[in-house]
Amino acid sequence: MIDTKAVKNKILNLAMRGQLTEQIPKGESAEELYAEIIKEKAGLVKEGKIKKEKNIVDIFDEDAPFDIPSNWKWCKFGAVIVLVSGTDFNPEDYNDVAIGIPYVTGASNFLDDGVLVNRWTEKPRNIANEGDVLLVCKGSGYGKTAICDIPEAHIARQIMAVKKTDLLNMKYVLYFLKTNFDYIKSKGQGLIPGIDRKSVLNMNFPLPPTDVQDCIVEKIEAVFEILDKIEALQNQYAFNQEALKSKLIDAAIQGKLTEQLPEDGTAEDLYQLVQSEKKKLQKEGKIKKTKAFVSIIDEEIPFQLPSNWKWVRLGSVLNEVIVPQRDKPKRFDGDIPWCRIEDADGDYMSKSHSNQNVSQKIVEEMNLRIFPVGTILSACSGGSIGRILITTTELCTNQTFNGLVCSMGLYNRYLFHFLRNSIGRLKKMGSGAAMEYVSQKKIAEMLIPLPPLAEQHRIVEKLDALLSLVA
Repeated sequence: MIDTKAVKNKILNLAMRGQLTEQIPKGESAEELYAEIIKEKAGLVKEGKIKKEKNIVDIFDEDAPFDIPSNWKWCKFGAVIVLVSGTDFNPEDYNDVAIGIPYVTGASNFLDDGVLVNRWTEKPRNIANEGDVLLVCKGSGYGKTAICDIPEAHIARQIMAVKKTDLLNMKYVLYFLKTNFDYIKSKGQGLIPGIDRKSVLNMNFPLPPTDVQDCIVEKIEAVFEILDKIEALQNQYAFNQEALKSKLIDAAIQGKLTEQLPEDGTAEDLYQLVQSEKKKLQKEGKIKKTKAFVSIIDEEIPFQLPSNWKWVRLGSVLNEVIVPQRDKPKRFDGDIPWCRIEDADGDYMSKSHSNQNVSQKIVEEMNLRIFPVGTILSACSGGSIGRILITTTELCTNQTFNGLVCSMGLYNRYLFHFLRNSIGRLKKMGSGAAMEYVSQKKIAEMLIPLPPLAEQHRIVEKLDALLSLVA
């Protein structure tokens, strides 16, 4: 099983090191941002709106816990935030009948997307406002964080609030605190463990420029959304690993496990490029011309795709569907591998998997087809229908397979995963009295979701990593 919690922690650690996003060379530097924050805080002190913190020590280069990008800055957390500590009320000073403003007392009030209100007070003093980051600093659940999603609330002694400022992305602040959860827990003191105000203020804080903070938050949330989907699938199919693998592939080929990036372009552009390339190859006599495919109608479409993807007929993005010669060679005295389905090793078929080889002369006499490296072999007859392999060397084979040669717009390993997850569909295509057989025509007419090429590669990379973790 995939430990999504551990992966999330790894993502947060990479983010705080500047390794999750590209650095933006132009724009404001963290040094300039730091100076702006210090100036703003000095103004608030002068106006009497906040008190000057006395317990913040400077950070020196030798104190930095790890390297950060050159346009970032190490500073103390307290130097760039305003921290409000809470205070408790006696029972007579709060109520549960919604009179006054909300009174947030501890970790039990923290939700994944905000705070739960179940108490109110008419005597508020220590106020958190919407957009502030809340930190449980004492008692059960200390170290937990949330963003305040209500206009205002009085916070109890067990909570501190990092006040919202336009100079920091508050979700970046939230993720910083989540990254340091173990550190916060390690600072627990007293009979009722907790972290004191001084320890929070003196946490080492990696400050990126504002636009980089925004990019980091966007990247974290995109990855976390994918991990949440994976976790949900794991919980649902915890006792059926094959079903889990299938659902992961389903999610991937629906665009749910990867980001759709504008720089990838669109599948429509890719499709048009493929058609132009195929016409060129046909004109040069390198591939055969095929008949136009029937238009796709709405009733055929099984699910919605991301806006930059496209439903296509499989044959329209293949250079060729090779149908092997049915006759078995009479002689095996050459150096071109002749492979059968029983020669396959895992997901691959290559020269090392066969002890039979044919000569170029036999190939020419029998009009055998040599499958190029990277051809997808789709078993098309009998009980083997649905077996999908990739060739790693040039080879010949018998009528057990259809050979699918991908165009420049279709990554063969993306097609491999798609077909491996389409065994049921392939079996339903089988017809014939003596032995079921999936024809070249039926394969070519299959619908396949086409993402931009770069995303096809990301999908395969993601799936290869995820499926290797599923026992």
